[in-house]
Amino acid sequence: MFKKALIFLVLILTIPSLNFAEDEPDDRVARLSLINGDVSIKRGDDKDWIAASINMPLQTGDYIYSPKGAKAEVQFDNGAHIRLSENTDLGILNLSGEIIQLKIGTGRATLGIRELSKSGAFEVDTSNAAITPLASGRYRIDVDEDGNTVLTIQKGKSEVTTDGGSVTISNGQRISIEGIDSQEYEIAQADERDAWDVWNDERDGRLTAIKSKEYVPVYIIGVEDLDAHGRWVVAQEYGYVWTPTVVEVGWAPYRAGRWVWRDPWGWVWVSYEPWGWAPYHYGRWAFAPSIGWCWVPGERRAVWRWRPGLVRFAMGPSWVAWVPLGPREVYYWRHTPSVSVGVSVNVNITNSVTIVHRDTFLRGVKVSAPLPPNPFKVGKIIAGPPLIVPTKASLAPLPTKVVPRYAVPSPKVIHRPAVVKTTPPPAPKTFYEKKKEIKASGGLPVKELTHSPKTGEVKKEAIKSKQAMPAREIKSGKGTFKPKETKPSPIERERRNESKKEIAPKNPDKKKALPEGRKETRPEKRPETRKEKKPPVVKKEGVKKQKAIKENKEDKSIKGQREDKEMDPRKGRKKDD
Repeated sequence: MFKKALIFLVLILTIPSLNFAEDEPDDRVARLSLINGDVSIKRGDDKDWIAASINMPLQTGDYIYSPKGAKAEVQFDNGAHIRLSENTDLGILNLSGEIIQLKIGTGRATLGIRELSKSGAFEVDTSNAAITPLASGRYRIDVDEDGNTVLTIQKGKSEVTTDGGSVTISNGQRISIEGIDSQEYEIAQADERDAWDVWNDERDGRLTAIKSKEYVPVYIIGVEDLDAHGRWVVAQEYGYVWTPTVVEVGWAPYRAGRWVWRDPWGWVWVSYEPWGWAPYHYGRWAFAPSIGWCWVPGERRAVWRWRPGLVRFAMGPSWVAWVPLGPREVYYWRHTPSVSVGVSVNVNITNSVTIVHRDTFLRGVKVSAPLPPNPFKVGKIIAGPPLIVPTKASLAPLPTKVVPRYAVPSPKVIHRPAVVKTTPPPAPKTFYEKKKEIKASGGLPVKELTHSPKTGEVKKEAIKSKQAMPAREIKSGKGTFKPKETKPSPIERERRNESKKEIAPKNPDKKKALPEGRKETRPEKRPETRKEKKPPVVKKEGVKKQKAIKENKEDKSIKGQREDKEMDPRKGRKKDD
């Protein structure tokens, strides 16, 4: 019995990754896969705009801006992508397992969806419409400075929702939505393709003809960049592996780039190499004598989880070192002091270890200081990332690059309210709010990405739309999105007046005596027929009687003046009545 228990304990200790993988973050990340020009980023946990870098991991709350003369592309983990033209801003409102929700304040963008059934829901929100693709395809979205939206479906089908209702359009159609408070729409055939569409066609063509897909699981993004920067060969021990073809002398994996702080993982590797996404967040690295450094993606049918950086760390008093993990070596996503780890197999490869000063690791600025030649022999090898409290400079992939003024969008556009069909999560904590918790824990990342917003905080980013009417599919034509609760229309007011006319008057004879033309001149809200029926009409008849009595009195006074002088007028009035 004791022997069986001992064997069980040994098995548990030899597979520690199983124990620590249970609480590993499953938050989705997107990749900034293309940059042309001075593209900038505003992280969800920071108020400042920073220079964007290729392969930057994006999360809920992040904003990207493509200024004049620039282009950008964002890839999602389900194979979908969105491309930004110049003068275009994109906000990531929600990046969860259920939905990818984006916001466009102004500009032009094209959304491409590979397989909607496996992607979860998609939603793109603008100032006056929420666009929900209903099928795989390609969707072009144009938003002008006033917030008016034009959706062109080059392939697919989509629902368009506003505060007042929704419509559905299909392949080859275009819908224009104008107005913010009261929207009007026009559906017509799609316009002819322009230079932006041609560029997207060329980009799509390059992505479809990818040889690397034959060796990598289909859900791994970034493999489309491997064909142009490397080749696939067979390694005797690992099968098909990929090796870069153009590298510097003395190059090693995880060297051309920088560690950036991103909660809830902590330190995340951002590669400056155009192909540096898939090989640094999936699989392992090996060194084959006849090949050199090569990336081992693993079994194609296996399910691989995205990881912030697959390396082994070693630390000293003033320096940090790392080496890529080899095949079958255990990865620890967070600092685990209770686990004793050995030296990585790749440490024995010449020039495989990267070592930097602690300040260089934190701030991205090179520091001239003596470093040990073999840090994994003199330093402390740790399981997981190092416990180093980040600084504000640790948030930027290119901390020394200054963002031009024209590369920062107008706050009016960024904070413009948007119509949403799905309520986005609250804003994430700011870095300064999280830093206190990070410092208190000694350098552990913060797992909670969101917090309870202040009053009106979410409304600055997006406003939930009213309950919409059922979507109706329209082929072409103009229309108005009418809210469910509307004021009475003129037709309803006319019917209400007509119903009053049909009520029989109390005095039919007096109605006949009304002058001709009175019916047409009376006001709509207060018909004059009611004035003719009021008691004052009867009072007029009493006045005539009084005049007749006076005339009768005068006649009597002529016949008998003495008798008229002695009569009491009040008694005479009572006698006549």
